[in-house]
Amino acid sequence: MAGVLLLGSLTAPRSAAQDTADPDAGAVQSLVFADSSYIVVDGTSNRSDWTVHAPAFSADVRTSPDGAPASVTLTVDVQAMESRKSTIMDRLMRGALDADTHDTISFVSDSIDPSDEGAFAARGELELAGTKQPVTVAVTRGVNTTGQVVWEGSVPLLMTDFGIKPPKAMFGALHTGNEVTVRFRLVEE
Repeated sequence: MAGVLLLGSLTAPRSAAQDTADPDAGAVQSLVFADSSYIVVDGTSNRSDWTVHAPAFSADVRTSPDGAPASVTLTVDVQAMESRKSTIMDRLMRGALDADTHDTISFVSDSIDPSDEGAFAARGELELAGTKQPVTVAVTRGVNTTGQVVWEGSVPLLMTDFGIKPPKAMFGALHTGNEVTVRFRLVEE
């Protein structure tokens, strides 16, 4: 029920670019994002739409010499994910994600290709609830009115592609849809 996202770190410390063995390979950075940043997972049920927030995540980003993203490794803390509405929903979500066994969600890019000015296609492997699948995330990079770099995107996922049975409650009277959409808006500090 949660997903794949790019370039986030609400919890990692700010750091300058680190040297790499190959000066043409770019630099690895841990980025810090403003409190207004978010990663959410949207879904549906037979009763109402729902949203789960993923407030704790981190990323290592490798940039090309021109500063464009070249690769990303993202990790989301499953135990910190919350609906902010219902402890029952939180329990169902963590159970569906097998959070006791798989306490993180990770995305490791294989390639990041520019598609248009400020737009990228990030291809890689998403590990969710212990199952790995290839995914492609469309990401845009822009600058807001205060001059901060903003990364935005979304990606639809099917829970069953990751071996997750869409949660049910109240003896099946409440059941979630199989498709979820992971959305993000990350504002660099």
